[in-house]
Amino acid sequence: MIGTPNSAGVTNVYTIRITQYICDLCGGDPNSQGDCENGTFGTDNCKNSAPSSATGEDLIWVYAKFVNQHEVGHSLNLVSPASPVYGYHQDYEDPNLIMIPSVTYTKRGSKVTFHIPYNFCNSCADDALLTE
Repeated sequence: MIGTPNSAGVTNVYTIRITQYICDLCGGDPNSQGDCENGTFGTDNCKNSAPSSATGEDLIWVYAKFVNQHEVGHSLNLVSPASPVYGYHQDYEDPNLIMIPSVTYTKRGSKVTFHIPYNFCNSCADDALLTE
């Protein structure tokens, strides 16, 4: 788990877990401060897909903002009805929306591309857009 909504006004985002997850996928080594070293981390071989194409620390920042807004979305009940499988609100229809169950990625050889959603909903894209 890399985040939890807990309750209205209390959201936890575990940025060290996010860093370790990205670092592991990109073949890096997390150091004692929770930073990623080596591997493809910080290069174009470890980045987010459009529109941000973030790499390195910016990639971690975009991922953390996604998790924060996703967890807040649970508290706001942005998706209805609740998932019969998980018992909480998720969006399984559009992979570009923040309320999807998890971030996806593609890995081809040493190249990892994350697909981090940036819209709360199609109709509110201009009001709640994640940007770098």
